[in-house]
Amino acid sequence: MDNKRVIVEELVPLYSLASKVLIGLKIDYPGEMVTDGLVLEIDIKDKSIINDPWSGQKKIKYGYYESVNVNERSHILNSIADKFEINSIQEMIDLLINPTEEAISSLIWIPERLSLIGN
Repeated sequence: MDNKRVIVEELVPLYSLASKVLIGLKIDYPGEMVTDGLVLEIDIKDKSIINDPWSGQKKIKYGYYESVNVNERSHILNSIADKFEINSIQEMIDLLINPTEEAISSLIWIPERLSLIGN
C-alpha cells in the first residue's frame, strides 16, 4: 500500500453530492451516530478543496448532500487517493486536525479532541 492510500485512510467520507464530498477525520467520526464534527468540502472531479472546515450539521442543513453509504466509503477514498496529490491529502488532514477557532465555534456540539484546542 502506497503512502497516499495509508494517509487517506485517516479520512471518512460522510456526505456527497455529485463529485463534491464532505469528509471528516475518522477519529472525530468513530461510529454511525455523531452529534456534530468538522467536515471539509472537497470536489473530487476538480481535485480541489472547496471550503475550510465547518460544522457538518450546518453544512448538511443548508445543502443537498446525501449520506454516503458505509459500503461506498472505500470507493470514495480510492478516488481521493487517485485524484489528489499526497500534499493535498495531507493538507485536508491538517485543516481538520488544526481547525481555526471560528471553525470550532461553528459546531453545535464540540468533540473532546476539539474542546482541548486553545486551552
